[in-house]
Amino acid sequence: MPPINPLKVLNLAPFGNPRTARLTLSQRLQGALKYGFRWFREYPAQERLAELLAEHLDRRFLLVLNLMWPNMRAPFPPILLGPSGIHLLLPTLIRGDYRVREDRLWIYDTRKQRFKPYRPDLVQEALEHRHRLQNFLQSRLEVPVTVETRVVFLHPGTYVDAFQAHIAPLMVDGLARYLEQLSRQRKYQRGQIHRWLEVLQEGPSAAEAEAHEAPRPRREARATPPRRGRTAPASARPARRPRRSTATRARGPLGFTRQQWLILAALLGLNLLLFVAFLVFILLSS
Repeated sequence: MPPINPLKVLNLAPFGNPRTARLTLSQRLQGALKYGFRWFREYPAQERLAELLAEHLDRRFLLVLNLMWPNMRAPFPPILLGPSGIHLLLPTLIRGDYRVREDRLWIYDTRKQRFKPYRPDLVQEALEHRHRLQNFLQSRLEVPVTVETRVVFLHPGTYVDAFQAHIAPLMVDGLARYLEQLSRQRKYQRGQIHRWLEVLQEGPSAAEAEAHEAPRPRREARATPPRRGRTAPASARPARRPRRSTATRARGPLGFTRQQWLILAALLGLNLLLFVAFLVFILLSS
C-alpha cells in the first residue's frame, strides 16, 4: 500500500514546478536548450523513477532532481536524501540483456552472440558523478557520509547480471525490496538531512567544481568482451577519449550550436501550432 504522505520532490530545473518531477513537452524542450538533447531524451526515466519511489517511500525522504553545478554539461542524476543516507540513482529505460563487469557496462549483441561495450557507459557516468559528489561533501560536511550509487534499469524487459561490479545494478523487479530496506534504516536525523540539502544547493565554486571532477582513466589495451553464460576474466579496459564539451563546439549566430537552433525551432513551431489551434477554437465558438 502506498504511503499516505509520499516522499517530497525538489525539482531544481528553473523552467519546471519545483514540487513535482513531471515536465510538459514545452518545459522539456526548454531543458533541451539548457542541458542538451540527451537530457531531453532520457528525462522520462527520471519521471518514472519518481513515481516508483512515491509508491514506497514517505515524507522522511526527499528526491532532488536537476541539481546543476558549474563546469557540468548536464545535471546530476536524481539524488535521494533520507534517514538511510544519500543515494545517487541513475535511472534508464534501455532494454536488452546487459552485464556490469567491474566499472564497465556491456550489452549482449544477439547477432554476433557476444557482449560488446555499451555507449554511453552508464556505469562510468555514475562513478564520475559519485566521485564529484563524494569529494565535495567530504570537504563541506563535519561528519562524512558515503554516497551509495545505483544504476536503475526500469524497463521490465531488461535483464542485468554483474561480476565484481563497482556499482551494483538494480532492476525494476528488485526496486520495491530495495526501497523497503531503505525505509527501515534510521542512520541519520532530520537535521542532518536538511544540512545535506543546504550544502548541495549551495554547490561549489567554478574552481572547486573543476577540482572535484573525476580523473580521466588512462588509455589501455582493448579488453576482451565477456561471453554470455559464463564469467570472463577481469582485464584491462580502454578509456574513452574525452569528448569535447558543449562549450567548445562550433557555434553559429548568437552563440547557439546547430543542435540548439533545431531545438529552438521546434519550440517556436510548437508555440505557433498552439496559437493557431487557439484561434480556430475562438472562431468556431463565436
